[in-house]
Amino acid sequence: MRHLRVLLVHTLSCWLDAFGDVGAASAMAYVHPNTFRYRLRRVAEVGEINLDDPGERFAAMLQLRLHPPGAMRRSTATSQHSSAPLEHHLKIRGTPRIGCAT
Repeated sequence: MRHLRVLLVHTLSCWLDAFGDVGAASAMAYVHPNTFRYRLRRVAEVGEINLDDPGERFAAMLQLRLHPPGAMRRSTATSQHSSAPLEHHLKIRGTPRIGCAT
């Protein structure tokens, strides 16, 4: 379950970094575009995020940038629940996040 959560946050991060270009984002995530599209649908379902809404995309992008992956790992070492807003919004509490290298 934890691995799936990490994949979903990573998927969202790659997609946002690629400005919604699934081909480029899937290449950054090293997965087939169809796999990437499936994960992106799961992000929207699990996270209850409307990825077609510019405001929600902007909020997700800000939250991912304000809470870098390393900070998330440190906070989960001392606490069972994270205070990072994205994890709360996505219902992915206590999950280390990974970003996309560009």
